[in-house]
Amino acid sequence: MVIRLRAAGIIAGPDHFVIGDGYGNPDNHCSLFIIDTKLYKSLDLLQILLDRLWEQIKGLNFNYVIAPNEQSLPLAEMLSGLAEKHKGGQVEAVLFDPNNLPPEDSTILLHDDIVNKGRQAGDVLKILKKANRRLVAISSIFTRIDGGELFGVPVFSAIDRQLACYPPQNCPLCKQGLAINTRYGKGKDYLKNRSLDNTEQEFEQSPV
Repeated sequence: MVIRLRAAGIIAGPDHFVIGDGYGNPDNHCSLFIIDTKLYKSLDLLQILLDRLWEQIKGLNFNYVIAPNEQSLPLAEMLSGLAEKHKGGQVEAVLFDPNNLPPEDSTILLHDDIVNKGRQAGDVLKILKKANRRLVAISSIFTRIDGGELFGVPVFSAIDRQLACYPPQNCPLCKQGLAINTRYGKGKDYLKNRSLDNTEQEFEQSPV
């Protein structure tokens, strides 16, 4: 499946990319990058991925699907539709709102299309757990999470292969001296921030 996604231009690489942290900031580095705009235009492949994901989560019991961001809401709605079709009962898909959580007796699936470091999903999990909401799992199309869980909650993905990523200080791509791709991801922001940091350090260390 990864080969088909790469042939369709949905997965770019191998190259040297910087991904975001879920809030628009540059974060870890990776060699394969997911171009979500192409993913959402490839309806046939998206349907295959959705079916693969459903096979992973169809045994779970949930009556709410929460999306942590607007990008993931359409697939969250599709998953709720599949759950209603195959299991019966009402399954509601909603965008996460800390001021309007599902009822306390609800069972929740958190769906995030692309789980990179898991920061945004992790923040949502913390709020839901603090509010004593029952979380059954996290579902995703792609994940870079190692170990198959986030904060003790299992992570299910349509793509079995984990897409590796590395912190900047331990990035093998940096150590190889590979230039950072600035077309996709947060490469431009990362290089800009690094340049500003170096300038500040030089200024601080320069003699008066």
